[in-house]
Amino acid sequence: MLNQCSAPLGAAMRGSSLALHIIWDVDAAADYDVSRNCGPKGLLIAVRTLGGAGRFTFDRGEEIDASDSTLLVVEARRIRRYRRVDQSWRFWWFEFAMSGASPCPLHELMEVKEQAEDNNIYREAFAALRREPTAQRGRASSGFSLLMHRGLANWEGERRGSPHREAIS
Repeated sequence: MLNQCSAPLGAAMRGSSLALHIIWDVDAAADYDVSRNCGPKGLLIAVRTLGGAGRFTFDRGEEIDASDSTLLVVEARRIRRYRRVDQSWRFWWFEFAMSGASPCPLHELMEVKEQAEDNNIYREAFAALRREPTAQRGRASSGFSLLMHRGLANWEGERRGSPHREAIS
């Protein structure tokens, strides 16, 4: 007989739900430069930079450079401009709504190393979002949620690290 249990020390979920609206797969041209007035209230944007770099300018004038292997989650209404600033800028752009607590910090660049399955999960979500049955679109949102949580877990692990990391290095 086998009887195993897995339980977290605290709550496993932070009580959030992600509803994916749009996915873009972008390999920005040299003149890629997009200006915006504002986005819908409540809409969030997640940008996963795969290569090169781009710069975001926000409503209060602050700028964030999204470079290779980073994840940036921002409020759509705050973006005023985004553009390529390196030899290239390859990224995934996700527009989504969220109910409940955010699983990740907003307007903070997170260094997130690519994991082997990321591209497959992304491709499945990209394809599922275009399909008609609601369950398929839910599958796309679930894939996006998985990418977000994998990236966040990767980032938190790197950020916290071992208290002895510096001495070992």
